[in-house]
Amino acid sequence: IKFSFKLEAIQLIDFKGDKFVLNEEAMEILSAIEEDIIVVSVVGKARTGKSYLMNLLLDNIGKNQGVIK
Repeated sequence: IKFSFKLEAIQLIDFKGDKFVLNEEAMEILSAIEEDIIVVSVVGKARTGKSYLMNLLLDNIGKNQGVIK
C-alpha cells in the first residue's frame, strides 16, 4: 500500500470514555514508513510554549535534514 503523506498532524491516540483508542489511519501511515522515525512528546501547562517548541523543532528539522513532502 502506498500512502501520500499529509503535511498536517494526525492524532495517534484518542481517549474515549475511559479507554485509550488507537487511530487506525495513523497506524497504517506509521506502518508504511520504512525509515527511522522520532517520537516527541511535550507536556505542560497552558500558555507555556509547547507549540512554539514543537514548531521550532520542526523548522530546524526541515532546514537541516529534510522533511518528506
